[in-house]
Amino acid sequence: MADEENTACRRQAESRFMSTVNAPDPLISMIFEKLEEQVERLDHLIAMIPVDRLDWRPKIDDAAGEAEVWTISELLGHLLDCLAGFCAAIFAVYGDKLPDWEDLRALPVNHACGKEEAASRVRIYMRHIRHGFGLLEHEDLKRKVSTVFVPSGEPLLVLLLGNLEHLINHKFQLFFCLKILGIPVESRDLYRFRTTIPDRASKDPSRCFRCARDLGPQMEWKKMDTQAGPICYVCFNQAAQPS
Repeated sequence: MADEENTACRRQAESRFMSTVNAPDPLISMIFEKLEEQVERLDHLIAMIPVDRLDWRPKIDDAAGEAEVWTISELLGHLLDCLAGFCAAIFAVYGDKLPDWEDLRALPVNHACGKEEAASRVRIYMRHIRHGFGLLEHEDLKRKVSTVFVPSGEPLLVLLLGNLEHLINHKFQLFFCLKILGIPVESRDLYRFRTTIPDRASKDPSRCFRCARDLGPQMEWKKMDTQAGPICYVCFNQAAQPS
């Protein structure tokens, strides 16, 4: 029974954010895959936030005095706004085919947000974004969408790439906050390295098979061993959560 549970956990950990989108255009699929890669790492970083530090804010001094910066919980609320931006852009093009997306507008963003709410909402947005990308065709990328900043409209592709840049910037902000707090984050927590999961496990069994985290000299980050290799407790907990 334990082996079966370990195998199920491993499969969930491998596939949770690694699905494909059924888009007719390869470019659209590649944009979505890059977005999904960023969101998978964001989900990973959210899981590493100490619950008792959600109200912590970094102290940053500028020439005018101490700058006003977000707490970690406020940053999580803004990261949700980053994902909502993708939904808004797609809805502007295919709103007639996505009537249920109107409900997304009622969901709060830019608010003080807990870890569980953030993780749940990330999955909600990604389900909608995956569906929306599946509707897009190559010609849609040229369609102009009016925004608050550019009422005359900008191409959908520009908006999607702008939203991706926005998300990546704030994902790094979360990474940097964790680093200041002394959480042992490294490059592999921020980026998905371009190696396959089997390669990671076979090349370095002292790293988590899913995220390639260095498990430390005492293997203090290891939750358990699986057939694919050891898994860290962060990835194990993520895989154990319902999608």
